[in-house]
Amino acid sequence: MASKYYYKKNLDISKYFTYNDNSLNFNNAVCKNPSAISSGGNAVKNKTNIPGNVVMLVLKLLEEGDMYGWQIIEELARRSYDIFQLKTGALYPILHGMENDGFISCYKETVLNGRVRKYYRIANSGKQELAKKRLDWESYAKAVNHILEGGGSYEIGYENC
Repeated sequence: MASKYYYKKNLDISKYFTYNDNSLNFNNAVCKNPSAISSGGNAVKNKTNIPGNVVMLVLKLLEEGDMYGWQIIEELARRSYDIFQLKTGALYPILHGMENDGFISCYKETVLNGRVRKYYRIANSGKQELAKKRLDWESYAKAVNHILEGGGSYEIGYENC
């Protein structure tokens, strides 16, 4: 599981994250709207959910096709209306962790100007991890929406939320 590269029990992660009223910074990644990528106010301040969600989003992009690092950064920003503004210092440790976990592989390719680019490709285990993370996210979002919409108690239909 990729999270072993990002969390250790009782690890002080405050050196990896900073938070103020307007933004959340994660290893040089900037999010203009922290609540869009976390599990809410307390989780943003506790910085508990950011890396796993970035892993899920990167896996989703790679599921659609091979990409190089800067392309991943640009595509995340574009698709999120600039909510996700990762910097290379944030993305590459995540990619390396995902590669170590066997979720992705990489290869090098020479492009038109003679530069060599490192491309990332999702592995079968990465597709399985994406499916798991997507189900977890959908369950989480469904529960949050149920509460925000004034959902009833368990007895009156929690299983239908």
